[in-house]
Amino acid sequence: SAESGVLFPSDGSRRSTTAFGIGFLKSIAKSFGGPKPSEGSSDPKKWRWGYMPHLVASVMALANADSKTALSGTANVLDHVYNGMRFVDPNSGVEMSLAQAMKKKRAKEGAFLTETVADLTVDQ
Repeated sequence: SAESGVLFPSDGSRRSTTAFGIGFLKSIAKSFGGPKPSEGSSDPKKWRWGYMPHLVASVMALANADSKTALSGTANVLDHVYNGMRFVDPNSGVEMSLAQAMKKKRAKEGAFLTETVADLTVDQ
């Protein structure tokens, strides 16, 4: 069956979660100052077993960020997701970034809407 919908990016021969996952964590590290995944972590076998400490550190960096950093950093991370993930239109088979698909669908059908959560307080 042909691929359609939201997909991971292709590395040329297949769709890889590894490259996207490493890029995702690097975007978090850049935005919030968390540790960057090491270059050696791009080995898929090592990545599958070694990403959890990076993910936990990234979540902690976000949790400890002030509100201004959290908002701007989250926007940067979402930009990575929206421009990194791919969308294949099930009708035409045309592939585009998720950001492009969101703009196109929102203008056409009102799909892919984004919601904003404001004044979220978490008790510790």
